[in-house]
Amino acid sequence: MLYCARAQWVLATSCFALACAFRSNGVTLAGFIIWGLLIEPFLTSRKVSAPAEQMSRPSDHLVSQVAIGNLLYSVLLTAVVFIPFVWYQLSAYLAFCTAASPASWCTNVPPLMYGYVQAKYWNVGFLRYWTLQQLPNFIIAMPPLTLLLTYSTYYLRRAFLLRIRTSLSPTSKDARIAESLQSSPFLSPTIAPHAIHALAITLMLLFSAHTQIVLRLAASMPFTYWAAAWLLVDYRRWGNYWVSWSVLWGAMSIVLWTAFLPPA
Repeated sequence: MLYCARAQWVLATSCFALACAFRSNGVTLAGFIIWGLLIEPFLTSRKVSAPAEQMSRPSDHLVSQVAIGNLLYSVLLTAVVFIPFVWYQLSAYLAFCTAASPASWCTNVPPLMYGYVQAKYWNVGFLRYWTLQQLPNFIIAMPPLTLLLTYSTYYLRRAFLLRIRTSLSPTSKDARIAESLQSSPFLSPTIAPHAIHALAITLMLLFSAHTQIVLRLAASMPFTYWAAAWLLVDYRRWGNYWVSWSVLWGAMSIVLWTAFLPPA
């Protein structure tokens, strides 16, 4: 993610592909490449400009060439990120689906091994985890879930949607509001891909996975710490609660995880 912020796309792709080699959800990281090479340039190019700025902007033909180049480049880099995931799925297909008695998941479209394994052995699926016996796991996962959902929706509603509206149907009033919001470090345009990624991951964990693993995943997301800083600065009382919970959970998790106890 740091390499993406620095526009070092090859290094970012290498890191994301390595992450995908260890965890299948690493494919979601490709969104940062798509954002930086395609979406962000598109939104920036459509911002409201003064007449003098418009005269100095590149021609539409040059902008179109750059957009096509970025599109091809992002497709190539995204494909590299997906290589480990595709390789694992292909290896499983060749091992289990080309035999005389193929596995039951081989007829699925697409024939993904992960979906079958997670559904059968881990009971992963939409609302499958929503049972009374899993209530304790939901309770201990509630602080990071609440933090990520609150800040991501706050950012997307206050900053991102306004920027989209300004880009698609520009007005001078919306442009002035968007520029004023950029002065806040918690509403900066650079946070947008992180907010979208955090919201997608959080909703997936809440509705279609073992929810308590957010306690591990959230720690790997820069957005979590930016959200905590937002609480401390704008909502000091809730920020203090978060710090207290973080210290308490940090101590408890050492014991729980090393002993392979829930929520490990």
